Amino acid sequence: MLAVLVLLLSVLADVVRPGMHWTQRAGSIVTVLGGYVAYVDAKRSVKLIDGSLYMNFELPYRLTAVLLVAVGTLVWGYGDLLL
Repeated sequence: MLAVLVLLLSVLADVVRPGMHWTQRAGSIVTVLGGYVAYVDAKRSVKLIDGSLYMNFELPYRLTAVLLVAVGTLVWGYGDLLL
C-alpha cells in the first residue's frame, strides 16, 4: 500500500537526516490517501438502480480508510515527537 510505503520512507529519511521532519509531513499524505480510499469506497458502494438505492457495506475498505485517516492525523500532528 502506498500510504505505508510513504510512511516508512519518511521515517527512514528522518533517521538518516534528523531534523527535517519528514515523518510529520508524511502524515499529511497518509491522511489524504485515507480520504481518497474513503471517497472511492463511498462512490463504489452506493448505486441507484431502477429508482432503488443499493448500498454495499464492505468493512475492509471502510476500516482501512478510518485507520489511514487516524494514523495519518496522529503522525501529522505528533510526527516530530515520535522520533
